[in-house]
Amino acid sequence: MHLKIALLQLLPTGSPEGQLRKGMEACRKAKALGADIALFPEMWSSGYDIPEDAGRLRELAVEANGPFVSAFGALAGELDITESVISNYMTGRSQMPIEMLVKMADHFGVSVDYLAGVSDTPEPPVRLSTTEQQLVQAFRTLTPLQKELILQNVQFMQEQNRRE
Repeated sequence: MHLKIALLQLLPTGSPEGQLRKGMEACRKAKALGADIALFPEMWSSGYDIPEDAGRLRELAVEANGPFVSAFGALAGELDITESVISNYMTGRSQMPIEMLVKMADHFGVSVDYLAGVSDTPEPPVRLSTTEQQLVQAFRTLTPLQKELILQNVQFMQEQNRRE
């Protein structure tokens, strides 16, 4: 299972209308190339114009229910993708399907537990073969003394392998 993410690092066009056109074209191209998610950089909608004046910065803000965002919502419907899906997952407004969680974990090389926030360890779990699973299950049925003897035998065999 693979998750394809399109990172849309686009040059500014000089106008919100130009940004909208360019962004929609980039989303269509990303979808045609098989992307599951298209990500824009922060402040992309303003053409990366970040004024120091707070009033001017507020003027550049894109309204959540305004035409710029609505156009991308309509595009999401056209491309058969969910509008604001990642934002909804991150804010807790909706639950991520397990299939998407597994795709993201595989893509980023981390465990599902790490993405879900139940583990601080990002490393994915070790995947055991059928034989390894059988060994673990059998090992768990042994007494502590038997487990110690098995461990000593394994260490002895590992030492023999190093010598060869």
